[in-house]
Amino acid sequence: MMKRALWPVLVLTITFGQTGFAFSPAPVPAATRPGPGVTSALAVAPDDDDYNIGNVWLTAGEDAARCLPETPSPDLSAEEVITGIFRGLQFNNVPEQDSGFLRCYEFMDLACKKLVTGYGNVPEERTLEKFLGYAAQSPKLLPFVGAASIRFGETSRIPKTQTRGEIITMPLRVLPDGKKEERAFMVRLQKQRRPPLAGAYIVTDVIDVATVESISRPLNSE
Repeated sequence: MMKRALWPVLVLTITFGQTGFAFSPAPVPAATRPGPGVTSALAVAPDDDDYNIGNVWLTAGEDAARCLPETPSPDLSAEEVITGIFRGLQFNNVPEQDSGFLRCYEFMDLACKKLVTGYGNVPEERTLEKFLGYAAQSPKLLPFVGAASIRFGETSRIPKTQTRGEIITMPLRVLPDGKKEERAFMVRLQKQRRPPLAGAYIVTDVIDVATVESISRPLNSE
């Protein structure tokens, strides 16, 4: 039976505006708030010091990571797929080593695997063992591994047609471990129309927004 993510502590109210993301954590009883000096290591670490509950956040994130889906299923929404993949990367070695990378292998199509690793043009580069090695050096996956925070934006949808399934796009902002500035990514999924994955969402693109902006920047006219 497919497991669903359980987030007993990470209850967040999320709003979106023209300027980006706004996250409001659910109120935490005063008795559970730690004293000064406690740092947060967590899944989504709120900015307000009053909600900085340290290792409780980390423990909740790890517990939730143990319940993330492991393979594609028509029962999973696009949001569940995206959350599962990138929360899984955040806790890459939960419940086992490279569980997050393994989830990427299962949920990404071949073109996306090539995109994030730079390999896969020949069959011998497409094995799970090879992918795990490439993923460990991927500039598009490593920012999420052990990240201090990941923020999920609002999805946009392109309806299905007679020749393809629905396309979903979601913006993400990640604060890599040890960094002071967030990085922006776009993730694109497509619902599959044919067996064996008919009805399931598969990741087709992971886009580093900064890279795209640098490529598309106008040339200097001088």
